[in-house]
Amino acid sequence: MVKVLSYLLCSIGLTLLCLCTTQPNNTSQMMQPIKPVVLWKTAGDYPGPEEVDSMRLTVFSSDGKFTDTIQEIFHFDNHQAIISVPAGSRFTLKVEGLNAEGEVIYKGTVQVDDASDQDITIILYATHVTPRKPSNFSGVALSSCNFYLSWKDRSNNETGFIIQYKNNDEFITLDTIIDQTVYLHSSVNYADYQTYRIFAFNSAGTSDTITQSIQSPSISGINRAPQFLQSSDQISETIYPDQTKKIILTAFDPDCDDFSITVNPVLSLSEDTIFWTPTTSDIGENRLWAAVTDAFEASDTLFWTWNVKDTVRPVIELEPDTMYLAIGDRYVETGVTAIDNIDGDISDKVEVNETVNTSIGGTYLLTYSVSDRFGNEAERKTRVVYVLPGSFPDRTPPVIFLVGGNTITVKLGEEYTDPGFYALDNREDSTSITNKIEVSGKVDTRYSGIYQIVYRVEDSSGNEAQKIRYVEVIEESRDKESD
Repeated sequence: MVKVLSYLLCSIGLTLLCLCTTQPNNTSQMMQPIKPVVLWKTAGDYPGPEEVDSMRLTVFSSDGKFTDTIQEIFHFDNHQAIISVPAGSRFTLKVEGLNAEGEVIYKGTVQVDDASDQDITIILYATHVTPRKPSNFSGVALSSCNFYLSWKDRSNNETGFIIQYKNNDEFITLDTIIDQTVYLHSSVNYADYQTYRIFAFNSAGTSDTITQSIQSPSISGINRAPQFLQSSDQISETIYPDQTKKIILTAFDPDCDDFSITVNPVLSLSEDTIFWTPTTSDIGENRLWAAVTDAFEASDTLFWTWNVKDTVRPVIELEPDTMYLAIGDRYVETGVTAIDNIDGDISDKVEVNETVNTSIGGTYLLTYSVSDRFGNEAERKTRVVYVLPGSFPDRTPPVIFLVGGNTITVKLGEEYTDPGFYALDNREDSTSITNKIEVSGKVDTRYSGIYQIVYRVEDSSGNEAQKIRYVEVIEESRDKESD
């Protein structure tokens, strides 16, 4: 037994073809998954089809014997879905179009009666349709031989647009445009008016055409410089390291003379397209330029700024994450470091949300946070500090602080003097524990390189701490390059 049913749900612009065949012993799975490729847009003027973000299919029976629902994001192409329904059912197939917020915008239903004694399988076909006609087609005569065209895209299922211009009562194809809604036509034969037409296309066909005529200005006998159509504000933006940025430069010569484009040396240029892949060394504002010049050396220069923004989060390291203190001990902030890929050591910028009052017993939960100069926030770390009554062994190591930071740069041949250091401990006073610090390693500024100075200390309870300072000896010429 084979049934063929065809329905057109015009209110939602979707054509469904249902091919129903009997399938015995097919009750274990009433609906198969549908792949997300169903056309929604139509060539007709249904209100607001652009708002549809997904489609939901629901099959249910009025007696409640079965129901199933499926929702997917549908792209624009031909596809099909298979639904299995128990034998002898009267059921409803409901099709709904939803926006990005999940609200139903369009809906339609199909009632099906099946008197057979076997299960049926419904194959749903979503029919590919042609795109809608572009709108707001306009043109500007930049000179007697340069015409700038723009239009509005009313579809989201088109492959692209075809632009044609009229030559001796015949329309000739100029170009195929993908992912743009503007076009510059240069080097045309002079006429009082230039007439263009445009239409959208996809694999199903083409839209209706839209036509525009533009009056040509008179020809000038004075050489004029070529010009860029873009402005600095249109190009300037924020970009990110290791991501290739691409822009198409649009330039024209009012006299239709040949011209050439040159760009900032850090950029790559292929015909009229600029490419740049910044690295972390380009973090910050980058002032860039492009110049267009004709054969008479008349030129126009376009300047813009690409702000390369870091997106890598700093990393906080915290040791230990649990501490035990006796009431009356001194709490010393220890083992907190924060490293950023651009800013380096930003440990001094780490913020703690709470303080520990060791005169009052209890549990203190400390949260550590830090952000780099680009606003990237590190994953927060927590430490639990238990302040307990009574006396118990000291297991908290002292903390060494290096004046001047963990890394110091010295010029070749200059004398190196240690900026200083000190230590704090939870039970010993600062002077006592600082005097116990042992320093090893030396710096020979006669030779460039990186030297390590190691600082070690042990408190009276045997808890040890260590810190390393890195001293880099560099040549003076390198230092000037970094300024």
